[in-house]
Amino acid sequence: PAGCGFPSDVVTSRAHLLGRAALYLAIALLSHNQNDPGWSHTGNSKEVLNVAGLAGAMLADIALTFLGYLAGLLPILLGIKVVSLVRRPALQPLRPALVAAL
Repeated sequence: PAGCGFPSDVVTSRAHLLGRAALYLAIALLSHNQNDPGWSHTGNSKEVLNVAGLAGAMLADIALTFLGYLAGLLPILLGIKVVSLVRRPALQPLRPALVAAL
């Protein structure tokens, strides 16, 4: 049936998942607050100020601890991967030269 192609569905699912991860990571990094509890420190605030919640505060703290400001590139790189997944043709026909080489 039309629309039930396995590779296309997998690529679409992967693109959606990576897109959501990139958006969540961007929100977590942009709303990072030094007073939130994190991986490297306990924080001074009783409530989490990060828009992405406690998990986002932890994720942002880990990313910023290990990568510093370069952590801001992670959502961009994930977004580039999403675009490459969406723009790539689902299945390309095998070229006769490749089949002959096998």
